Parts: sequence; C-alpha cells; structure tokens
Amino acid sequence: NTSGRVIQEMLGGALEPGPIDWDARREALTAGFYRPGDGDRAKFVRIDKRRNALLIQALGGRFRYPKDMASGRITMTVEAAKRASGPKFCVDEETEILTDSGWKKWDVVSAGDAAPCFDLARRALVPGSVSAVNVFSGADAILLRAGKAEFVFTPNHRCVVMQGKSISPRRHLEIREAISLDGHSMLLGQAEYLGNETESLDDWFVRLCAWVVAEGHLRRDRSQALVWQSETANPQYVADLDELLAGRASRYRRPDGMILWRISGALDGALREWIPGKDLARLARSLSARQARLFLYEFIRGDGSWAGNAQIPTPGKMVDPVEFWLPSRDKSPGPVISQLSRITIDQLQWISVIAGIRSTVFAGTPSPKSGRVGSRLHLRRHGNGYWLNVATRQPVSGIRVWCPTTTHGTWVARRRGRVFITGNSGVPDALAYGLSVMYPAAEWIRRAVRRPVPPAPRPRSWVGA
Repeated sequence: NTSGRVIQEMLGGALEPGPIDWDARREALTAGFYRPGDGDRAKFVRIDKRRNALLIQALGGRFRYPKDMASGRITMTVEAAKRASGPKFCVDEETEILTDSGWKKWDVVSAGDAAPCFDLARRALVPGSVSAVNVFSGADAILLRAGKAEFVFTPNHRCVVMQGKSISPRRHLEIREAISLDGHSMLLGQAEYLGNETESLDDWFVRLCAWVVAEGHLRRDRSQALVWQSETANPQYVADLDELLAGRASRYRRPDGMILWRISGALDGALREWIPGKDLARLARSLSARQARLFLYEFIRGDGSWAGNAQIPTPGKMVDPVEFWLPSRDKSPGPVISQLSRITIDQLQWISVIAGIRSTVFAGTPSPKSGRVGSRLHLRRHGNGYWLNVATRQPVSGIRVWCPTTTHGTWVARRRGRVFITGNSGVPDALAYGLSVMYPAAEWIRRAVRRPVPPAPRPRSWVGA
C-alpha cells in the first residue's frame, strides 16, 4: 500500500487494479536478491556497508520520506528523508502505552497488542494495534515541561500538537518533532474514542456495574452481589437505586439507616462475568465513549467528590450524561476519585480516555485506618492538553528510550499519571521509502513506457507490468 502510493506520486498518474501474478513477482524479487553486486558479492545478501548506508537504514526501519499525517502528502527528496530519518523516534522508559489490557510499560507491551490510536483526519481515537516495539539504549533526549507535567522525548520524536494560541477546540492539529516545539505548542491530552459504537451493553447494566464497584461487594461465600447506600445522607441516590434495581434485587433496611440491595441469580452471574472481583478490564474494552462517561458519572456519585461533595443530579434529569462533562468556563475543579487500589485507579483512567476526558493520577495520602497509600484520579473539565514551557527545556543523555510502531502512527501515552496522545517511529513506512530511493521502480516504469522493449524474461515480468 505504502510503496504503491510512493510510485503513484512519482509517476504523477494513477495505478489501475488488475490481476496479480504473485509467482512472477516472487521470482523477480528472488532474482534481484542474488543479482551480482561488487565483485563476487550479491547485492542484497552481502552488501558493502559504505556504499549501501541508506539501504541498511531502510532495512532497519530508520530511513523514510517525511509524511504529513493530516494530508498524507509525502515529500520525496533525499534531503528531506535525511532530515526526517534520525535513528530514534522515542520516549523514555517512564512513559507507558494504553492497550486493551490497560497501561503497559516498554518491557511488557508486545507486538500484536490491541491499542487505541489517534486519527488526525477524524480528530478522535480509533481501534488499532502494536506491530513492533523498538528499544534503544544510550540515547540523547530532551525534557519538556508544561506546568508540573514533564515529558521526555528524543529530539526527532513526532508529537501530536495543537499549534497556535487560539482557544478553539477545532484549532489546527499537526505532527511536529519534539525539538521544534515552542511556546505555541500544546501536547494533545484527550480525544473521544470511536470504537464500540454499537454498544453491546444496556445503559442500566453499565450504571449498575459502576455502583457495584464503587459502593458494593461481590460475596465470595455465596452467589450474591451487594450494593448499599445511606438513606439519611443520600436520599436521592437511594431513590435512583430503587428505580435502577426494581424487580432485579431484594431490598433491606438496616437499623443504622443503610439500605441494602441483594442481587442474585443470572444478574449476579452477569456482574461476575463483566467485573470479576471488581476488575474493570473487560468492561472497559466494551464501552463506547458515551457509556464510558455514564459509567464515570455513576461511579463519582457512588464514591467520588465534586465541588464540596454536593449531590450530583440523576441521569433522568439530563438529556444525556455528556452534559455532566461540559467544559467549565470558570475552570472550577473537576471530580476526584480516591481509591486504595492502584489497579482500580488505572482502570478508571483507562475508561476516562475512552470517554474523551482528560485526567491525571496523583499519589494519595496514607489511610488513617490501614496506613496504606492510595491514589487519586482527577478528571478535568477544561483544557485539551498541555501548553509547553520551552524556556525550561533540558537535555538528557545516555538513557534507554523506546517507541511502539502502531497501525495509525499514533498512540495514547502516560507519564507519571498524565495522559497525552503522541506519534510513533513509523517503521512500517521506512522500508518502502528507503528502497524507493535506492531502487527507483517509478523510473524503471517510465523507461518501459517511453520506448518499446522486447519481452522480458519471466523473472523480470513485474517491471514491464
């Protein structure tokens, strides 16, 4: 696909689909691999390092023509390729990637992992996957700051940024190298996810899962799920749960004023299937962006805080739960969720990514009862990302860096609790671009079109085609 587009642009025409003789092409490539090179050396099997530097870089995934990710336009000059083809397009080892199993570090993620990617044309996250993981040691990098946030990139790492001082959410998006970022560059911090739009789960079940994880329990001694709420402190929440669980659970009133709902049978089994042991991974993989917002909305009502712990209105009072997440013009603080389990906090941040809500994880304070240190998830109602302060840029030397290769050339990253969207190393394009410089197939086709040529032997039939 990539090499086809390169050849098409070089020819200035269009390629027409037709029958494909794969055997002929395979034979031609095999013949090319063993075509004589320098002296008795075969050109592809044993090559001269000094005379084939570009080819070696291409085969190693480190030579490419620069491509504008938004328009798809490729600048096909050797000079542009040399500027764009540094040895690494990476982040430091503290930076994690979001996959369909949650957040993963460089030494855990592997090729084949599903991972959301950012589509510049649609300005949204879409399903994607990791095709390779590239790791390098002893690299030079730069540390960039945005307020209290810190990011470490190699100088030529490709960053997804909003450029310019406009506050419009539709302002220009582009891919820029880290070394070229300035005070008008904002690293993108959130985008809505466009997967799971068919919504295989009912809204009431998503809401129930949120309440069970936030204010409930899955009993191990018997097949029952429990949810409780104080009628004295939260009468509105009790009324909402009565409506949600009508005909689905048994209701009990305890002497202390707590209302207890017991869920059993098939519904208890479904809860244990989708949130086993309150693990949210399977549920997160199945939520649409709208349902992710609904889940977080209910979870915060059950076990979160907002603006002085005021009760949040029921979903029935709104047209859509998305209204709950409308940006706040006065920059008032957003909701906060505190949990002792870091696994739960990480999974809630995963769901916030799906919902298109910018978030940050902070270390909490020790629990007065157990002494355990939990974590806090802050959900932001304003801002799309991180404005960089280039005056505080610092060089970093001799560190291990890494970068995934993904299907869309972008991925969702997290460093020290802060989520951002960034680019990758672009290795899938590198081989086609490098070979197009070393062996210009487009020029061969031009020659074949300009003058009649005798029928080529079978191993070369692909050139005339």
